[in-house]
Amino acid sequence: MRALLPLLVALGAVAGEAREYTIGMSPWIAWAPMHVAESRGIWERLGVRVRVVNHLGEQEHIAAVAGGRVDLTMEMIGSVVGLVQDGTPMTILAELDWSHGGDKLIARTTDALARGSTIGVYRDDPAILMFLSEVLRGRGLALADIVLAEYDCDALVAQFIAGRLPAIAVYDPHTLVAIRDGGGVAIASSAIPVGCMPEGLAGRQDLVAAIPRADLARIILGWMLACDWCARDANWADYARIVNQRTFDGAEHGEEDLRAMLSVVRLHDAATLRERHADDGGLRGFVGACERLLVDNQRLVRPFTAAGMIDTAALDEALALYDRGLGRDE
Repeated sequence: MRALLPLLVALGAVAGEAREYTIGMSPWIAWAPMHVAESRGIWERLGVRVRVVNHLGEQEHIAAVAGGRVDLTMEMIGSVVGLVQDGTPMTILAELDWSHGGDKLIARTTDALARGSTIGVYRDDPAILMFLSEVLRGRGLALADIVLAEYDCDALVAQFIAGRLPAIAVYDPHTLVAIRDGGGVAIASSAIPVGCMPEGLAGRQDLVAAIPRADLARIILGWMLACDWCARDANWADYARIVNQRTFDGAEHGEEDLRAMLSVVRLHDAATLRERHADDGGLRGFVGACERLLVDNQRLVRPFTAAGMIDTAALDEALALYDRGLGRDE
């Protein structure tokens, strides 16, 4: 309690605050700090009420975001661009992590890709297109040379195991099933090129505008404090329990699988957050690259700019609070 009262005063918390914010996400270990922040009461101590909502299917998740059934979303940045292309104005608040090998292209053989090949994907949007375009370029192919078939992750893996798809792009832990039960081989991953699949916190433009900046800052600060907690070896048992029960909806992944999944994601520390969100930083560059990819492949439906989509004001405030050490001993 020693740091609690100054913290709440500094953050302007109001006793009995009724507003509850919902954050939608899919089961993905990189985003587990959201469940940690909720389960450990970190946001409550920061004076903001947050509920994390698991969406067990990709389409369910996208529909909830577009339909305004959640206030905010943890999402691949490329998929936020995809929502804009589908007609949902979005605001990117912060890039928080990378899939750094957690997304993989699984095939039956290393030479499975050729012109006319079908690749199963869990999202036909810029997040996956950016990844696949890099993989295909290295093999002398382009997006126009292959056919994409979109399925939710469980169906995608089932199609692969049944031999109906020669290759699929999917993420952990679904990759583990495709490899173990489908005889798949990982022929490429999101670890190369570095930073090809950034992820973070975003929301529908009108809903974000209705949330006070101080609350957005507290939400982001809660994530940062949760990441610190997750990184401590002494917390591993509690962390694993939260991930299995909350992030993976009651699954029982063993320590080996959990550590393998963690090894292929990168959670940004404060220095990386500043670097990625600078005016000439990687986040703006990635959004710009998404725009160029869509133009080059005749897929651009609605024009957009990085400047029009990214708002770092709440992140800047969260970083300032973090630098002051608020909440870090909780």
